[in-house]
Amino acid sequence: MNTEKYLSLTKKYKLLIPVSHAIYRIASSSLTLKDFITGILRILHNTFNSSDITIVIHSAHTNSYIKASLNKNKTITVKKGGFKKILLKKEQEMFNNEKIYISKQFMVIPLIFMNNLGFLTINIEKQNKLQDEFNKTVLVVISEQLSIIIKNFLLYSEHQHNIYESVKIITKFLGQYSSTTKLNIDCFNKIIK
Repeated sequence: MNTEKYLSLTKKYKLLIPVSHAIYRIASSSLTLKDFITGILRILHNTFNSSDITIVIHSAHTNSYIKASLNKNKTITVKKGGFKKILLKKEQEMFNNEKIYISKQFMVIPLIFMNNLGFLTINIEKQNKLQDEFNKTVLVVISEQLSIIIKNFLLYSEHQHNIYESVKIITKFLGQYSSTTKLNIDCFNKIIK
């Protein structure tokens, strides 16, 4: 490998490491899926100088969809709702297709981890930005990272919901069968264990 080619690859890899680091920083500091998605939109917008980015995520637990978009004016819109309510026909086809689509300035990448979680679309104004094989590879690697993180967020929110429901049931049970002013601590500890 000649030195020129080696240096150009090194410069390209300098892009991948900070992007991966930023994604994991957003993942670890975000409390909600919405915060995470908006952070990811900003990272991808700045990394690829994109004009439009859209992320669509399906939560199987609640059977709802989240669609977040960032346009060239850097405004973010987030919609939540049903499949046909927030997705256009073309987006519905993209979700069901589960295939990568690449053109000169547009790319659709499915977010799949164990099942279809959604998809990412990125539209770039500058010519030749997505024609580079390395940039395509970076986007696919990023989409794989996003799929794993999104799945973790969805599992965490499902777990949170289950704990909340359990606490509601225990509270209701204790309210019915014991006095709220005087609670038998031994009995309560047996229920919790």
